[in-house]
Amino acid sequence: MKNINKLIITLSLFSTTLLISSCNKVKSPAPKTVTLTNTSWKLVDMDKSKERKAITLKFSESRAGGFSGCNQYFSSYSLSNGNDIKFSTIGSTKRACFSKDITKREHLYLGKLSAIHSVLDKGDQLTLNGEQGKLEFIKQ
Repeated sequence: MKNINKLIITLSLFSTTLLISSCNKVKSPAPKTVTLTNTSWKLVDMDKSKERKAITLKFSESRAGGFSGCNQYFSSYSLSNGNDIKFSTIGSTKRACFSKDITKREHLYLGKLSAIHSVLDKGDQLTLNGEQGKLEFIKQ
């Protein structure tokens, strides 16, 4: 009887250990760090709204900027943890835009860009994701 109890206890401990060890998460590899330096992009989609006006985004080593529909804009940016991106305060020229639609799209774009937190580079496609939605670009 003692041997059976020992066997039951041993099997219970072994089963519990096996169960606990199988619950451990498999660590996924660290995300590949995105490199944006010296790339140029054209906006093609802003939350499922196809873009007809040439809105652009160009990256240098630590600066980003481009054309936002009526004005030129500029900012610095930083990358971390592979695909996390943060833009600093975005500045722009102050040209008078004669179209309310263009002005509205420009403000929408710059607002979305300032809230971006992650980037996905698929070679010829770039997707920026943030609290206000996503921005999709193609390489120029």
